[in-house]
Amino acid sequence: KGIESKATKERLRAATADAYERGVRGVPTVAVGGELFWGDDRLEEAAVALSG
Repeated sequence: KGIESKATKERLRAATADAYERGVRGVPTVAVGGELFWGDDRLEEAAVALSG
């Protein structure tokens, strides 16, 4: 079963749609205080926001 099961695929599609509705446009995505940071090049900015 696993990733090949219909139920798993449906949950993945729903989670992807939910993430997109919340503004996620890439991976990795980190949310800090309502602000989204996505992509490897934004991880340092996310770390600064977390410490700030």
